[in-house]
Amino acid sequence: MRIRVAAAARMRLTALLCAFVLTVLIVPGSAGAETLDDVRARADAAADRVSALQSQVDAASADYREALRGLAEAVTKEVS
Repeated sequence: MRIRVAAAARMRLTALLCAFVLTVLIVPGSAGAETLDDVRARADAAADRVSALQSQVDAASADYREALRGLAEAVTKEVS
């Protein structure tokens, strides 16, 4: 039970962080025109943030798979 709660919390956190990054990418930083270098710099920064989140996504995914395995084992034991 504790693993499922932790996995769910990690997945929610990851989803919120991804939503934040996407919002930053979608909402323009200023009303004026940006140079190509400015756009590339923002895109590179966003890519760096997404890469940093990847380890959290991987950890949440591993926790989810472990919780799912535990659930399958518990169901099998109850049915047997």
